[in-house]
Order: sequence, then structure tokens, then C-alpha cells
Amino acid sequence: MKKPLLLLLFIAFSTLVNAQPPEPPTGFRWVLYEQYSDEFNGVLLDVTKWKNSFTNWQGRVPAKFEPTAVSVQRGNMQIKSGKYGTPQGAYTMYGGAVTSIKETAYYGYYECRFKSSKIAMSTTFWLSNSKQDYTPTGCTTDKYSQELDIVEAAGDTRNTFPSFRQKMKSNTHHRYIPCGASSETFYSKGTDSALLGSEVWEDYHTYGVQWHDAKSATFYSDGRLGENILFNTTIDANPFDRPMFMAMVTETYNWLTPYPTDAELNNNAINTAYYDWVRSYRLVPIFDPEPVNAADGLENADFEYGDLTNWTGWGGTIRTVSTTDPYQGSYAAHIKGAGAHERIVTLKPNTTYLLKSYIKVLGGKMILGVKENNMAETILGVINNISNATYQQTTVEFTTGAETSVKFYFYAQTTSDEAYGDNFEIVEKNPPAKAPVFTEDINFNSEPTLSNATQTLTVSYNYKANLNRDIKFHVFDSGNNEVYTTTINGLEGYGNHNVSLSLGSTLSSGDYTVVADIRPEGGSDAQIIDTITSSQLTLSSTDFKKNVFSIELYPNPASDLVQIKTEGLKGKTEVEIFNILGRLVMKTEFENNQLDLDLNSLSSSSMYFLILRNNEKTATNKLVIK
Repeated sequence: MKKPLLLLLFIAFSTLVNAQPPEPPTGFRWVLYEQYSDEFNGVLLDVTKWKNSFTNWQGRVPAKFEPTAVSVQRGNMQIKSGKYGTPQGAYTMYGGAVTSIKETAYYGYYECRFKSSKIAMSTTFWLSNSKQDYTPTGCTTDKYSQELDIVEAAGDTRNTFPSFRQKMKSNTHHRYIPCGASSETFYSKGTDSALLGSEVWEDYHTYGVQWHDAKSATFYSDGRLGENILFNTTIDANPFDRPMFMAMVTETYNWLTPYPTDAELNNNAINTAYYDWVRSYRLVPIFDPEPVNAADGLENADFEYGDLTNWTGWGGTIRTVSTTDPYQGSYAAHIKGAGAHERIVTLKPNTTYLLKSYIKVLGGKMILGVKENNMAETILGVINNISNATYQQTTVEFTTGAETSVKFYFYAQTTSDEAYGDNFEIVEKNPPAKAPVFTEDINFNSEPTLSNATQTLTVSYNYKANLNRDIKFHVFDSGNNEVYTTTINGLEGYGNHNVSLSLGSTLSSGDYTVVADIRPEGGSDAQIIDTITSSQLTLSSTDFKKNVFSIELYPNPASDLVQIKTEGLKGKTEVEIFNILGRLVMKTEFENNQLDLDLNSLSSSSMYFLILRNNEKTATNKLVIK
């Protein structure tokens, strides 16, 4: 049984308007990445995420990046282009740039909804990073950076380059400065989409990219799948191997000429780019909590760079990074004698935060504190006399005022003080709820299966949830009597999962339906957000016959190894193993109808469920590990 057609049409329309990440791989979910997401519903640019400038670049002549061109109003981040009354050197006009304050955006899905200006300037959305030494060579002067141009739109109605008005134009550049050279060489690979439903200046469009890994990305326009790009590997086998920052920029191009006229630049009806929102997502295992990533606010907060990158302080050589006794990973900050490790961060005004660090004191006492990064240096929070001889987490609670730049310090007062500090992080104490970016629902990927042989219900499903939810599965007989129900987690995000659930008893022969619903945590039937019902399933006295094959497990119970045997199958057979909570704990595949499976990574004295899939056929069985 399907959801009502009207609801399906509404969901399809919502998806087109809001777009969304592509379906996640089985066992994972997409989770909104707040550091690189913004609905622009306030009145000011969020200074914990963005700046209205571009580091070390003023813009391409003749248009300069003008900070005052950027505003947030009426639910949009706006960049308004204009004409300078008095030229600023070679700059006679201006656009604007909004860039992320962090350079930690990594593999994931990135999308932005905007309407471009209608002048001969671009409206863009892209990722890039700063120059870094090119370590594959022995040269000390060659450098490289990466640029992932998700979209470059130009609303200029002159017919010079119509594809920049009518399509999603995308490009990728590995930017390399050869040894001894001063200019860079671009190793590029680009693409464009099919025609958009309207020109880029006529209406809002959503532009997205899934950055898979160091070698590939896939582009999307208005939720439609575009081209998969393999990055240019002429100079490097892994050309996109580093995190990047995000940019939303309006600029001039030397090939997009003639440049806007004074009349166009002064026409408020056509000179402004409107960014509705930007959203970013990370893949997270289906039942794992969202990662609290120290790199969001504190890159190299765990010193795993092996140095003091991004850290300042005083005390000369007494401040080091050590491999002797880290709390976690390979490195920790070490201090011996009077001095301090210090770090400057930008936070929200008038907001309460928690500064956390694992500290181990070898001698004397230590101080962990936070102060304003200005002349007054007002102390916002501090813990004195830290003396624990083993690693313990110390937490300082503090509230910012109008000053958004703060400095925290790990401070040794005397020459007899010595300590290690590791895994520093700052988290907002009561963060606001994330924007509700998903139309919440639940769906079956394929028809569920019931098995009397293993007394299991096997379900492949996907869901979307803006908050942590309950997902409830029910089995009803032909008289609409509920014969089984269970609840599992539906953690925030867009998830895709296969689960095998123990029925606990054998079902009678007959017809059954499986229903899944999504609801608030602990919610009642009256609070169900969405539901999906399977087709009618007929259970014979033994099991379902259609698309089912038999498997043999030996030995069972097993300890270190189990042999899986099937008959008459062709090609690859996929194996998934679930624990009794329905969580996927192992996945592999085999050919030739036999597999010797190593069980050493699984817990002993436990029961598991195996699901095998070969083309359209499935099989399930219990496995007990002694």
C-alpha cells in the first residue's frame, strides 16, 4: 500500500524546492554540518561562521570585494554590486565576498540556493583552500591548492555566454605552482548541467555537489543528478586531498565583457545576488551520535599536526608538543616552567560556552582560563590549582559579552610547574536547534520479509528526521491484529539502513502486512509524523517462497570461523550481519556459493542475524557465537 498520491506529489515538490543530499549508503545517514550551514534568517552575518572578506585577495580588477556590499535581510544573505564614486586604484566598481572562517570542510554534500544578479558579474558558490607545500617533490618552493567551483552563474542577459545563465556551470582546479615558478598552472576538469527550469537571475535555483573523496565529485542542480567528475590527475593521483573553506562571491571575469554599465550597477532591481540558504552535510554511521569535531572551532586542538599550528603563547622553548604521554592519538601539548599555550577563537556574543581539556599535571599546579582578546583582557572564566596526576577532563564555563574574539590559555605560573594538555574543545552550552531542513518521512527500500525459519523480520528502509526520533515497526495479520512491534532509534538526519529484528516466535500461515512509522522520541500513536505500509505478504507453513534461497552455516554455534554455503547462485552474494539490537556490525561479499567468515571481530556469547542478498533473492539465518 502506498502513501496518498497527493502527499507523494507534495513531497516531490518539496524536494525540488529544498533539494537534499542524495540517498546515503546503507548503514549511514547524512547529518547537517552546522559550521557550514546557514538559513540567513537573522539581521547580521554570523561571525562564528563567516566573514565579509576574502583573505589575501581583494577581488579581480575592476571589481573589488567591498565588505559593505554584504547584508543579511528578509531571509537572504545579499551581495549588492555597485559603482565607486572615486576609483580605488584599479578598482572602479565593487562586488562582495562571504567566506567561512574555518578551512575544515571535507568530504560530504554541499548545497546552496540563490538567485543571481542580472549584470555581467558572477554569482558563485565554491570551496577552496590555502596554498601548501607540495610534499611529493623534494623542492621547497612548489605549492598547491584546490578549488571546487560548485557553480558559477552569470545573469548578464547579453548573449556572450548563455550557458552561464541557463545551466549550472561547474569546474574543479588543482592549482600548482611548479618548483622555482611564480605563477600557477591549473589542472582542471569541468562540467555543466542540463538546462535549468529558468535562467539563473529569474528565480532561485539549488546547486549542490557530493565531494566523494580525493578523486571524484558528483554535481546536482535543483535536486537533479548531474555529472560525476573524476578530478584531473595529471600532476597528482589524489588531487583533492585536503579540507577547504567555503566561498559565496560576486566578481567580474575578464572574459565576461563588456563590464556592467554605470546604469546597471546603480539599478537595485538587477544588481544584487540573493542567497536564500547554504547547507552542508556529513555522512555518519546510522546509530552513531553526530561527531563533535574539534576542527569545527579548534583546528589542531588535539595537536595531531605534531606542532603548534594555530597556537600562540609565551614562555619560549618550554612550550612544546610531545609524543611522550598523549591522552589520545600521538601528540599532546607539554609545558614545563612559567609560560602558557594560548589560542584565539571567534565566538558568538552574549553566549555561554564550555571550554574542555584533558590535563595531566606532573608537578606543581596549572590554570585553565578564558579572557577577552582585547586591551582590557577581561577574564571570562578560569579554574586555578589544577593538580590531578592522571588525565582528567577539566571544564571551564564562561559567557561572552559584546567582544567576540576570546583567548583561552593553559598556564603554568612557576618554574616548578609541568603538565600535559590534550583534546581542547569549545562547545556552546545550549546550542539552538538546527534548522528543519528535511520533510520528515519514512519509506521502505524494498518489500520487508518475514521468516519463520529464523523468526525474523527483515526491513530495508530510509527516513528523514530533523530531530532524534523513534522508528516503530509493526506486523499485522489479515484481521488487522498486531502480532509484533518493536522500536529502534531514528537519529537526526537522512538515514538508510537494513535491519533484521527477532520476532521471538513463529507466525501462523497466512497474510501479513508490515507497517513502519516515525514519531517523536517516546511519542504516542497520535504523534506519528509519517507512516508506510508494505504490500500484503503471504507466509506459508515454512516460509516465504518467492525470491528466497537457502543457506547453510557450519558450525553454528561457532567461535572463530563459520562456513557459509549456498547453492545455485550466480555472481556476488552480499552478506550483512546484525546484532540483536538490529545494528549492522559486519558487511562483506563472496562468490562461488561459499565463504569462510572470520568472526574474531564479533563479541562472543552473542546471537546475530545474517542477511544474504544475491540479485533479487534474499536469505536470513541466525548465528550464535560461543
